[in-house]
Amino acid sequence: MNRAVDASEIARSRRQPRRILFARAVDAGNLNAQVQNTKEILARWRSEIWRPTVVSFGAPDPRVASNTRVDIVRIADDRWWRLRFWRLYQDRFDAIFYPGLHHRADNLALRARALTGRKIPVVATIEELVGGEEDQRLFAAIAGHPVFCHDVERRVGRRYDEIRDGADALIAISPFLARMARAKYGNKVSVLGLGVDTAVFRPIVRSEQRRAVVVGAGTVGDRKRPELFLELAHRFPGADFRWFGEGATRQALVNEANRRGLANLSFPGALMPADLAYEFARARIFVLPSKAEGAPRVTQEAAACGLPQIVFGYCEAPGVVDGVNGFVVWNDDQLVQRLGQLLGDPSLEERMGRAGAELAKEWSWDRLAPLWEERIIACAEAPASRGVKRFATPAEVS
Repeated sequence: MNRAVDASEIARSRRQPRRILFARAVDAGNLNAQVQNTKEILARWRSEIWRPTVVSFGAPDPRVASNTRVDIVRIADDRWWRLRFWRLYQDRFDAIFYPGLHHRADNLALRARALTGRKIPVVATIEELVGGEEDQRLFAAIAGHPVFCHDVERRVGRRYDEIRDGADALIAISPFLARMARAKYGNKVSVLGLGVDTAVFRPIVRSEQRRAVVVGAGTVGDRKRPELFLELAHRFPGADFRWFGEGATRQALVNEANRRGLANLSFPGALMPADLAYEFARARIFVLPSKAEGAPRVTQEAAACGLPQIVFGYCEAPGVVDGVNGFVVWNDDQLVQRLGQLLGDPSLEERMGRAGAELAKEWSWDRLAPLWEERIIACAEAPASRGVKRFATPAEVS
């Protein structure tokens, strides 16, 4: 029999915050792209009704730590951290956002909640394409051009898909990724772009430079193709080339540059955002040779610093409008040609750089973080259908 509930009890229930687990870490020194996104959203979180909980292994980002609307759970960084993270998942939450700190732990934790009848809304993101040849053929048919997926171990890919298959809602960070995701995961996909900290990434008045500086950034590994900078430095000895980032092949590339005598090429390693922004603002051109991307935020950061860019078109990067703030290319020869064009035409370089800085005003996290907060809460309160549509035909999603 239903008991009567008076107005005061309803008021008390409305004042009780609802808890949402952000399944990421917000350590101050963590430069992972998804971690950076989490920090930017939580640093600006405003809701008094939905209260986020997030993880930290060491000192948390001070902006997140200073936000009294966010709870930070410290987890010891030892051999048992995955178990502790799994256990956190089992606490009393009303929704889960951004699973992916550790795909195995996230996956097992979500299974445990489902098996014990404690399902709650799960909101995941689509920030890249993960899959094999079958996926790439499907995506290419929809896109009308070749598409490259992030190649991961099969077991990792299965966990990635299982989380997104089971999620109640998916947020894709570009229209292109949304189209691809709807083909694979069904119609529970919405679109919302990522932001840039425009207080950090911004243009500066450049001093006169005798030599152009061309920069790239990202993990130093096969996927980003930083080795192409060896060829570019050889082709354009009148410019300096710098690639910022860490990775398995960085030392090998440093050694190869030294062996070839490429004094105009360096691989300085990873930088904190403020330092990277300073280097971008002092440079003149940004080049991203990677073909397998999602919606590379680094292109937005480069645009915010006033850099014209050259990127490949396979991921339809939202940070570059072809002919406006840079060039979209489809092979290495076109990339070399466009770089030569920019290096040889300072007025074109300056015009495209200004256009990028203007576009970046719309990407400020100050504007986009509240939109992410609203979208996350809306998805948590009214989750999409859990029906899974593994693969659709190109006609169904065109």
